[in-house]
Amino acid sequence: MLRQTIILLLAVMVLPWNSLSGQRVYTKEELEAYPIFSRYRAALDEAARVKRLNLAYHELSSVPASIEAFTNCVEFHVSRNGLRKLPEEMGKLQSLQYFYGSNNLIGGLPAEFGDLVQLREMDMGYNLLPGLPKQFGQLVNLRILRLNNNSIQALPSEFGNLSSLEKLNLSVNTLQRLPDSFDRLAALRDLDLSYNLLEELPSDIGNLANLELLNLSNNRLQSLPDSLCYLDNLQYLDLRRNQLKTLPDKIARLKKLRYLNLKGNPLSKRTKQVIAAKLPYCEIKF
Repeated sequence: MLRQTIILLLAVMVLPWNSLSGQRVYTKEELEAYPIFSRYRAALDEAARVKRLNLAYHELSSVPASIEAFTNCVEFHVSRNGLRKLPEEMGKLQSLQYFYGSNNLIGGLPAEFGDLVQLREMDMGYNLLPGLPKQFGQLVNLRILRLNNNSIQALPSEFGNLSSLEKLNLSVNTLQRLPDSFDRLAALRDLDLSYNLLEELPSDIGNLANLELLNLSNNRLQSLPDSLCYLDNLQYLDLRRNQLKTLPDKIARLKKLRYLNLKGNPLSKRTKQVIAAKLPYCEIKF
């Protein structure tokens, strides 16, 4: 009996926990050990034991306020329905770590969404979001965020508080500029800003020291800040279909850059030659 107790205690000690809240962090592989509930009424009867709730493809027009009962739910799917909004009661899902709500008609997020501080991955692509509430900046454990194919015109300054964010997809929106706080997203490794209306980048974008992939294609960029040349881990840079006539003088500092796409920019023949000479180990497409 003593031996079994010791083994159990050791097992608990090695489980990953969120240092801010003391709650356990689940990987997707670990969640596969738990059943998926896909019938809402049946799940509601056992709400306390539901860790995975999948209501995707259910032709839902709304999420019931009773969703607040699923306080132990870790993974929640509502993709591909007819949802136009999410209820403020969703803020009560204090254990939620994975949320998927893509391919709906959602036109905004409630301020209470900022209470989902355990969120690690979120997909709200293919909706009608015009922006995000300032409370979104409270999601400091978020690692992966997909907001592609929405109508986002601007991000709140609090967006820079998402210090754990590693992968961010904001492609196919209507962003004209990024908040000054954007350079505080120091954990970012993969950033997609393609198909927006960006005319400039933050002057301190070089502070995103862990960035490896950067897609800025199909924007309105006329120049790039010098600090971009200090993205020492950058390997992939897509600048297709902008309005660039030149690149920063110190572009040769990008020693790890292996792919650069400059197609669709008004670069002179001489400028192309200079760029190619500065980046001899990089595959460049003009």
